[in-house]
Amino acid sequence: MLPHLEFLQLRGNKLTGPIPPSISTCSKLKFLELMDNNFRGRLKIDFAKLKDIYFVSLGNNIYGFGEADDMKFIDTLKNCSRIKVLHLSNCNFQGVLPTSIGNLSDQLSILSLDGNDIYGNLPSSIGNLVGLIGFSLTENQFIGKITSTIGKLQNLQEAYLYNNQFSGPIPDAIGNLSLLTGLWLNSNRLEGHIPSSLGNCHHLLELHLDDNKLSGKIPTQLLQLTSLTIILNLSQNNLSGSLPVEVGDLKMLTYLDLSHNNLSGKIPNTIGSCTSLSFLSLKCNLFQGIVSPALSSMKGVSTLDLSHNNLSGQIPRFSEQFSFEYVNLSFNDFEGEVPVLGVFANARKFSVLGNSRLCGGLAELGLPKCKETEKHQKRFPLFVILILIASTLFTILYFAFVLSKQRKSHPS
Repeated sequence: MLPHLEFLQLRGNKLTGPIPPSISTCSKLKFLELMDNNFRGRLKIDFAKLKDIYFVSLGNNIYGFGEADDMKFIDTLKNCSRIKVLHLSNCNFQGVLPTSIGNLSDQLSILSLDGNDIYGNLPSSIGNLVGLIGFSLTENQFIGKITSTIGKLQNLQEAYLYNNQFSGPIPDAIGNLSLLTGLWLNSNRLEGHIPSSLGNCHHLLELHLDDNKLSGKIPTQLLQLTSLTIILNLSQNNLSGSLPVEVGDLKMLTYLDLSHNNLSGKIPNTIGSCTSLSFLSLKCNLFQGIVSPALSSMKGVSTLDLSHNNLSGQIPRFSEQFSFEYVNLSFNDFEGEVPVLGVFANARKFSVLGNSRLCGGLAELGLPKCKETEKHQKRFPLFVILILIASTLFTILYFAFVLSKQRKSHPS
């Protein structure tokens, strides 16, 4: 009964029951926002009659009931040539995403389908949505490879694909997304190498590839992305080889997590150049050798986790200037005395468990006292020096005395 209605916003109420399909008769409707209510029932709006609509937000209601054609209404959106935002998250939709998703307007800038139960492959037709800026498919059941046509979305800035079951390699074409600022591919089943083409994403602020099955070395091109200032998370994969020295190029990065991989070799000194880090985790790898003194440059680190590696030598004596909230050096091969200053003055702020050759430290640690051999070694050379000086002086005095006696008995 409202043929001239253009704007309908009922967001954030406690409305229940089905959404009336008669909304389809509001042919001049441009803005429809019904999210955050308790609507239930099959979505029966015929969007083909709403040709002027540009904003649709129906999230956080329940429209899907496990029927094969839960997403069939997508077909009716193809005539909505002005649509810019389609928000359908947490709607309990099930079934496959129809290929007709690629028939939506190239004006579409935001597409959110997260928190549903959509399964099957991601249609390659998604590459037709060249106007996309934000794209979210998180927490669904997508399988198969991430289609390489995603590389056509050259206006894309944020892509959320985490918590699915995507498998296979990360497509090289993802390096074509030069405007990308955030990429979330974590918690999938992705395999193969991290593509070096990611080094072309010069606006990338954060990258989440954790909790996958990625292997091979960390590409140096990725570590040379000086735009990475928020997060680089490559944890829980099968990455191997050494940590490239180019990690020092991430001078403005605040969060770096490389834990639970098979990285080996020494921790490069260049990591000390990452002076903006507040979180650094290298735990559960195969790193060895001493901890680089260059770490003393990273005074902003609040959490440092080097546990479960093969690190050795003395425990670094971090200055009291460090703002540590927690330091974990457990299960390595550190030896010698545990410091008692700075972060090591509070037993709740650090862990050195599993280092059998440590001694001293706070009483709460229950470590054996350090032997005094070092002190004796310092005293012994001093004692020897004093004896040598005294004996030398005695010898000089003796010869002087003898010489003076001889001169008195034989005057010139």
